[in-house]
Amino acid sequence: KIFHWKLNKGDTSTSKTGPSAGFGGKNFYAYTEANYAWRNQIGRLYTNRLAYDGDVCVRFALHMYGKDIGAFRFYTIIDDQFDNGNKKLHVIGQQSKDWIIVTQDVRAEETMRLVFEAQRGRTVYGDIGFDELRVVKGKCPRVDLRCDFGSTRQHLCNMIQDMVSDDFDWALVKGPAARGKGPINGFLDS
Repeated sequence: KIFHWKLNKGDTSTSKTGPSAGFGGKNFYAYTEANYAWRNQIGRLYTNRLAYDGDVCVRFALHMYGKDIGAFRFYTIIDDQFDNGNKKLHVIGQQSKDWIIVTQDVRAEETMRLVFEAQRGRTVYGDIGFDELRVVKGKCPRVDLRCDFGSTRQHLCNMIQDMVSDDFDWALVKGPAARGKGPINGFLDS
């Protein structure tokens, strides 16, 4: 059995795991199919050499949904030597039904490659998705507040409603709005 990254459009071949579409509802994404691998097998994607010295911002979308998700790791390697790899990210187990945006500052060197690694979990319910890789010169922009209302258990992201001088209140809703008015779902929800 071989555990490789492949391109896919739509659902993966196993229900209850993996993405149903690319990030933002787009067509294609890369993923590892847990059906065709043994437990703890690893699949890696390597970028070309960056051919740049200096700070870069690495940004990508990651999808880790399924009861037996293994792990995802992001490394940098120099001169194609994996043993001097520098681990930037290590995520274990199921994270979300939604795509997660990852940003990471990296100090690049001309012979550096980025490596994205998926590790299979216990069963076939462990498809991992990867999409929208971007490497931009300079450091990642600082985010002081980020709230998408869908990934938080805190009501309205701890914002405070004006209960005195406004005319109506905000509500946190999942799915279609009442009586067919308003949005069908959240921004980028599929």
